[in-house]
Amino acid sequence: DPCLWYRVIDENNWILIGVYSDDNLIVSKGSIRDDFQKFFDSEYSESPDSGEVKPGIIEFLGMMIQKRVLAHNIVEIEISSPKIVAKLRDLVGVAPSNFKLVPLVENFQLNDPISEANFLIDENEFNCRSVFGVCLWAAMGWRFDIHYGAARIASSLSKGNTIQNVTACKQLAWYLLESDVQSLKFSNINPTKQFVSFSDAPHGNDLK
Repeated sequence: DPCLWYRVIDENNWILIGVYSDDNLIVSKGSIRDDFQKFFDSEYSESPDSGEVKPGIIEFLGMMIQKRVLAHNIVEIEISSPKIVAKLRDLVGVAPSNFKLVPLVENFQLNDPISEANFLIDENEFNCRSVFGVCLWAAMGWRFDIHYGAARIASSLSKGNTIQNVTACKQLAWYLLESDVQSLKFSNINPTKQFVSFSDAPHGNDLK
């Protein structure tokens, strides 16, 4: 079962630790996070696709997190997913010229059973679950604008690798790729309300 652990020293020094299975999300304020991370790093190893690649730039399961200090010591956090974008581009290619920039085409029907009109597509030609899974990495990380479309498609995938689902998955993927905004930024002008966080979800990295 998921658990939430917390420790509060005072209003400027506290930590929250969310745990589910071997996945952890740590959010904190103050120096307590540094002490916890030192202990955390001494007991766990990093997965190959996780860790600091440059000062202030962390890559984590396809996500890129960049931390900058702006004027007046304002901390800005930017989240993007360049590796996911590159993977999606390989899977779905370039959007057609008549593409509309929406997660789902208006009034597009989903959840239809297999039929002569809604026929199956060979997974070697296009794999809905594979493409949809890559889209979900971005959706769960920061692309909140596709949550509704992703939920609609997820409920339809049980019908199989149909032309209907293929069309919907391509639309969702192209929307992610062609959107003008390719990152999400967080900042707060009040330094006392800024916080830092890090998370760990590498597969198979059990406690030593």
